[in-house]
Amino acid sequence: MFCFQVLLDFDWAKHYSDPETYFGTTSIKDPTTFHFPGMGAAGASALVERKIVGMCIASIILDNLCSFLRAIDLIAVYT
Repeated sequence: MFCFQVLLDFDWAKHYSDPETYFGTTSIKDPTTFHFPGMGAAGASALVERKIVGMCIASIILDNLCSFLRAIDLIAVYT
């Protein structure tokens, strides 16, 4: 039996030196305004249909708790 995994790299690290582009907002201290690439419901459904068993996303944030904690780390870099 084969197991397949997917790695998504949106090449977003290239924007790290420009906080407004990297976070997708002019309010880099407010994580609720962040916008950046990620996996949507349609993409996730396509992976499930193809029986993908693992996924790694090279992106900024995956959920609200991580969002908050990571934002604190990243804000410290830019302030």
